[in-house]
Amino acid sequence: MYTITRRSEHLPPGERTALVEGEPYGAGVSFFWTDAAPGEGPPRHHHPYAETWVVLAGTASATADEETFDFAAGDIVTVLPGTVHRFEATGTDRLHMLCIHPSPRVVEEEVDG
Repeated sequence: MYTITRRSEHLPPGERTALVEGEPYGAGVSFFWTDAAPGEGPPRHHHPYAETWVVLAGTASATADEETFDFAAGDIVTVLPGTVHRFEATGTDRLHMLCIHPSPRVVEEEVDG
């Protein structure tokens, strides 16, 4: 058995980043299909599992706990469980990446500041 859906089915109104949670499809993995303009990115947060980013296009800067680093198309970044992190698209092009969560639902807790 299989399921085919389209990215557009997972986009909130007016948004460019899609959230695909695996649970409705019997999958143990979820992901954000990120499409971010320079300066855009999520607030600081953490997960109880590792998160892996597959960078398809663009550049970004991230902070994991207190360490800041840059990454670009072709890079694969893994953030360990419990690490407070965020990223922000940089440069002049849009950031396209898959943010993979090894969970049927995304489990995320935002951190103030």
